[in-house]
Amino acid sequence: MGQAFNEVLRPYGVARSQWYMLNYIYHTPNLTQKELLDVMQVKSATLTAALNVLEQKGWIDRQSHQGDHRVKEIRLTQAGRRLWESLPDPIVEVRARMLQGISAEEEQAARTILDKAITNLEHF
Repeated sequence: MGQAFNEVLRPYGVARSQWYMLNYIYHTPNLTQKELLDVMQVKSATLTAALNVLEQKGWIDRQSHQGDHRVKEIRLTQAGRRLWESLPDPIVEVRARMLQGISAEEEQAARTILDKAITNLEHF
């Protein structure tokens, strides 16, 4: 599934992990680096390196918070916003590819079976 995400995003020069970060930054005004760290659930050094790449590509900028200069707020740049708004939704694209050649009835049958299997595991 991750590889399929990357295939959808590759023409835009965006990796799956970058898409997740850009998505959260786009939808969360006044986002701090600490808040993004909590959401992404990675090590601080890993997030910093990833943000450095996004910043080098010109998609984000980090500014000190007005009340506390130790706190960094992350925002999309105009280029980052344009990029985000031009990206296809990889979830929709991958789902469409995954279900290609599968009828609505077959999809529903698969959902029913998987729901029952999940219920069985929940009561294990």
